[in-house]
Amino acid sequence: MKKLLEQVLPPVNEPSRRARAAGTPGVFRDMGCFILGRALDPKGPTDKGIGRLVRAERRLGSKDRPMIVGTLFGVLRRRSLLEKLLEIVDHPVDTISLWQAELILSHSIDPADFGLPAALSDPMACLAKWRDFDAPLDNEAIATLASLPKWIVEALSEQEPVEDLATLCASLSSIPQTTLRVNCGKTTVEALSERLRGEGVGVESGLHALEALRVEGRPNLIGSSAYKEGLFEIQDEASQMIADLVEPIRGGLVLDYCAGSGGKTLAMAARMPRGGKILATDPRRKALAQAEKRIARAGAKRVRFHWSESGPLPIAPQSAARVLVDAPCTGIGSLRHQPVRKWRLLPGELPDQTARQASILDSASKWVSPGGRLIYATCSLLRAENEDVVEGFLEKHPDWRTISIREVLGRTRSRSFERGGLFRSSPHLHATDGFTAAILVAPRNESP
Repeated sequence: MKKLLEQVLPPVNEPSRRARAAGTPGVFRDMGCFILGRALDPKGPTDKGIGRLVRAERRLGSKDRPMIVGTLFGVLRRRSLLEKLLEIVDHPVDTISLWQAELILSHSIDPADFGLPAALSDPMACLAKWRDFDAPLDNEAIATLASLPKWIVEALSEQEPVEDLATLCASLSSIPQTTLRVNCGKTTVEALSERLRGEGVGVESGLHALEALRVEGRPNLIGSSAYKEGLFEIQDEASQMIADLVEPIRGGLVLDYCAGSGGKTLAMAARMPRGGKILATDPRRKALAQAEKRIARAGAKRVRFHWSESGPLPIAPQSAARVLVDAPCTGIGSLRHQPVRKWRLLPGELPDQTARQASILDSASKWVSPGGRLIYATCSLLRAENEDVVEGFLEKHPDWRTISIREVLGRTRSRSFERGGLFRSSPHLHATDGFTAAILVAPRNESP
């Protein structure tokens, strides 16, 4: 348990007057607890909506905002752990006590400053009263310490090695490092690195994706001139590698079947070979409008958009050399970026989700040209949303087959990501979001 706690407890900052003010009665605490209450409400705003609430709060100064944001998302990342600590010291659990407990853990504040039990100053000693540190961790303990819904831990425990389970679960509640994808249609990795450093942004090379940069801290990237000029996009490295798996061919059409706001569309457009083109489609009109703006900023060419609710796709069946299905999913692999969402996921939604995924995969396959490829991907780690969906498709379409990601990424790049021929990334192994992807190949038409 001690090893897991070292992963989930926050790094301790020095106590400050601002941190104490955030936890004592007043406007500062009221603002933070109001937004936290909205985040904890099952019917409240999404992660993006919570972000908009924070940005819209005009009473927050430039130095106050990071404190509010850090505490807010700290509670969401450690909610179950904080609730357990308050339970151990026999203190009521409510929005204010969760907020104050996070401040105590993150800023080494004396609990007495907030009128809370002194025992909270030593979370390790507190938790030792709950469980023996040397006792094996069961799913309930992992769910509590890693602050994940128990059903997610149970689902992962059925498919992951026992020795990896706790570390994986803890990583899903960790703080992700911001990653960029360099737009090599406008600049180079080296040139952008120099440009950003000149703007005061610390960057380092990516760990896996060829055009990735990792950012130090939390600078205002959207406000940078380099972003406004379309020199980069904010995109997780594993997401960038999913785009790499598509491997567009010269003169071929790529159909981005669930394009959303266009992150992978942009990544593919930047590497499109001569004569290649992309058709991006999605049922969400607002998402496609956002994708069009991003494409324009990046200066990408040969990309068309189609709102799927407006009518049939403007292409013939079996005409796309590559089809990417970045399927709607539970998003369990990307919970690092969505700490609000993780408390709203319900196990009862999974059967409907997997049925929808199977239907989308089946529909998308009709557009793949003979011998072409369909890349099925999710940002979920659950077998039910990945291997089971692919296996169900192959049972229904026995003339289709899968190929290993080695055939696209090569032996060296694929080595740590390959799992039974599929792509699989995990926060605890790769410091990326958790993605799973399979490459399916359509049958060739036989000559008469």
